[in-house]
Amino acid sequence: MSTPARRVLPPAPAVEGAQFLRSFWLGPTVVVGERPEGTDDVVRVSVKPGAWHAYVFEEPDDDDDDDDAEDEVREGIVLRHAELSVHVPVVSATMRLGQVNLEGGTMGVLDAAAIDDPAFGLDGVERTRRDGEGFGDRGVETPTLGDGAHLVLADTATGATLVVLPF
Repeated sequence: MSTPARRVLPPAPAVEGAQFLRSFWLGPTVVVGERPEGTDDVVRVSVKPGAWHAYVFEEPDDDDDDDDAEDEVREGIVLRHAELSVHVPVVSATMRLGQVNLEGGTMGVLDAAAIDDPAFGLDGVERTRRDGEGFGDRGVETPTLGDGAHLVLADTATGATLVVLPF
């Protein structure tokens, strides 16, 4: 089976406090999990279809002037719709949509339609994962800081334009 041609993606803007990871296309539903093509321990998220950009972020929490308090660092993956302003902060994703449990320290986000797409399907998921392509132009796969429960946050329950996967 030949690899489908990749669609042209818009350039990813720089986002303060984040490092660009990759761009991809998403339909109206994405699946988040260690193995998003499976049915176990995944969260489905309603998103705005179109081009998306993934970033790794690291953001120190506000200092509360308590000398004994350590600054916690929030780290994770932020997914931003291409039309979302770069000025919308990561902390805008406050809606908890669920959590996924990781055992291999890898988080994946996959366009739900890719699984049933005859030009991609489960073979495409496996091929892009094996080749380190992060699901081609249909999603992203990235290591996290470890195993265990990982929250899935969004800016809204339907048609999200910002999805945050904290480590």
